[in-house]
Amino acid sequence: RQLQKDFQKSLTTRIDRLEQELEGASSDEPVGDTVGPSQDWTERSDHRDHLYHFIASGDMRPIHTVLDVGCGMGHVAEQLTGYLVPPGRYEGFDVRANVIGKVQKRPIGTRYPHFQFRHANVYNKRYNPEGSVQASEYVFPYDDGTFDFVFAFSLFTHMFLHAGWLHVIGN
Repeated sequence: RQLQKDFQKSLTTRIDRLEQELEGASSDEPVGDTVGPSQDWTERSDHRDHLYHFIASGDMRPIHTVLDVGCGMGHVAEQLTGYLVPPGRYEGFDVRANVIGKVQKRPIGTRYPHFQFRHANVYNKRYNPEGSVQASEYVFPYDDGTFDFVFAFSLFTHMFLHAGWLHVIGN
């Protein structure tokens, strides 16, 4: 119980700090979800709760290597900036090149060198109609065993996934 209380206090402190950073951001800095509803990520309780569940249920540790499949604007990654420490690191990829370009310019993409975002040029009728690789042909750009923790939020409701991806994620 005390660990939960300490964690919640730490997370609240981190969220408060991020809210202050966002309030002080210049108008040319992308803030919030620029591809969806214009709602600040800190207002979304589903984003705040992920880190708690990763630690409590998934046994995530600060030095883990984490993969976010379908990372979008990095909203979940932002929670991890106050938790993951080198040699721990975060890798996120998404099929939307414009979104990856934007997240790389946001504070999370510029201030945290152990957080990396990359474009996966996988074809998707809605999200990446110019994609050069079919989902069934896509090879994750990482070796097996690279990651201690892998997650994918809303990916299965947004994209057709080849069944082989689940096997790759498991490896």
